[in-house]
Amino acid sequence: MVRIRPAGPDDAIGIRRVAVAAYDETYVDVVDKDGVERLLDGWYDESDLRRRLDEGDGRWFVA
Repeated sequence: MVRIRPAGPDDAIGIRRVAVAAYDETYVDVVDKDGVERLLDGWYDESDLRRRLDEGDGRWFVA
């Protein structure tokens, strides 16, 4: 059985890793590699994501 739980600050690296893989695959024909990297740097910046998770941003879950 898969266990789903709220994400914490230590999950930031894994969340970004999944986002990179998903965006690279999903948007390969729509946005160039540099564009995807800029989007990810804005939306999934590791230090910002870690801070949001530490503050209890309840929108993130991991399995």
